[in-house]
Amino acid sequence: MPQCHARLRTPLTFAIALVAALAGALFAPEALAQSFEEGSHAATLVIGAGRQLERNYTVLGGRFGTYFVRDFEASVAAEVWRGNDPSIVKITPELRYVYSRRLSIKPYLGIFVSRSFISHLPDTNTYGMKGGAYFTLSPGAYFGIGAVYERIESCNRSDYGDCSNTYPEVSLHFLYY
Repeated sequence: MPQCHARLRTPLTFAIALVAALAGALFAPEALAQSFEEGSHAATLVIGAGRQLERNYTVLGGRFGTYFVRDFEASVAAEVWRGNDPSIVKITPELRYVYSRRLSIKPYLGIFVSRSFISHLPDTNTYGMKGGAYFTLSPGAYFGIGAVYERIESCNRSDYGDCSNTYPEVSLHFLYY
């Protein structure tokens, strides 16, 4: 593992645990009884490791969504890819399905498109899918782990090297009504 990722691991683990504990204390269980139901909202913090332009990055982001039907969420995310040059910023609308029926582990699948702003290169569009599972931390607070597959539209291999990318994703997912 590159040295910069090793330096980030302990503080990020602590930060994730702290945010999860605070979220569990801040959100009242009665307000979260409608989790994954139509009209409930989600806020998500994401950390991952990605590869783009034949370089490794740390991916940090956030996502806000609304459940428009039980278990179906429409959301928009913003990510920054740091730790290498050039820097990358992504804006990503997504549709996600969460199987929330009486399981402590809640599998999810999502599809998305994104717009990537890469310093010193033309902006790009990507599309892809993701899947994983949420693990219940407390009412309305979930720890998520999954994988993302994405493909660059109209990719020029001389600029991007590999035109598709698969990377892990770890998240904290908070629901409120």
